Amino acid sequence: MKDVISKMTFSFLMAQFLPGAVVMFSAICAFGRVANQPNNSCGTKIAYIPIEAAKSSLASPFHIIGFVFLSVAIGMLIHGIHWVTLGGLEHYATKKNKEHSIRDLWWYKNIPAFPLIAFAPIIMAMEVICFLLVRRIDSLTMDENVSDIPKDKIDAFLYLQEFYLSFGQFYAHMAYALAISLFFILKALKLCNLSCVQHYSFAVGLWLLVGIFFVLGRIQLSSLFKAEREIVKKTDPKPKE
Repeated sequence: MKDVISKMTFSFLMAQFLPGAVVMFSAICAFGRVANQPNNSCGTKIAYIPIEAAKSSLASPFHIIGFVFLSVAIGMLIHGIHWVTLGGLEHYATKKNKEHSIRDLWWYKNIPAFPLIAFAPIIMAMEVICFLLVRRIDSLTMDENVSDIPKDKIDAFLYLQEFYLSFGQFYAHMAYALAISLFFILKALKLCNLSCVQHYSFAVGLWLLVGIFFVLGRIQLSSLFKAEREIVKKTDPKPKE
C-alpha cells in the first residue's frame, strides 16, 4: 500500500497532474470570467485573479471533473512530447559522440549553468522543433537499459528509478508547463495594470523559473541515465560457473 501511495504521489500527481494543472489554471486566469472584473489596486488584483480562477474551477462537480481530466490530459501530452524529444536527443548524441549520453551534447557540455538557465526556453523550443517535427519516428524512441541489466541488479535499477525518475520528470514537465503558461500568465498580469518595469520583471522572473526547472530536470535525468549505464558496465559479461 505504501508503494502504491508513493508512486501515485510522485509519478502521477507531481509528474503528470501538477504540470497539466499549471497550464489549465494559467489559461483560466487569462481567459476566464476574471477578465471582466472591475479594476482594483494592483496588489489586490494580483491576488484576486487566481482566487477567482480557483472559484471558477471549483464552481461545481462538473467543473472539478473537467479541470482534473484536462489537467491529466495536458500532463500526459507534455510527458509524451518530452519523452520523444529525449529519444531524439539520445539518437543525435549517439550519432555525434558514439555514446547514448545527452549530457555530452555541445550545449549541455560547454554552456555554464546560468547562461543555460537564461537560454533554456529557447533551447527547449529548438529541441522540440528539431526532434519532434523533423526527425523520423524510429529515431525518436528511447534505448532502455533495463534489457541489459541482470536479475541480481534489478533492485539497484529500481532504486535509481524511484530516486531520480519521478523528480526528474517533475522538473522537466514543470518547465514545459511553465513555458506553455508564460503567455497566459503575462496576459493575466495585464489585467493588473502593472507598470512596464513591473510587467517585465514578472516576465524575466517567469522566464528564469522555466530555465531553473528545465536545468534541474536535465541534471536529474542525466544522473539517472549515467547511474543505469554504470550498473550495465559493472555487470560481469561472463556467465557464472
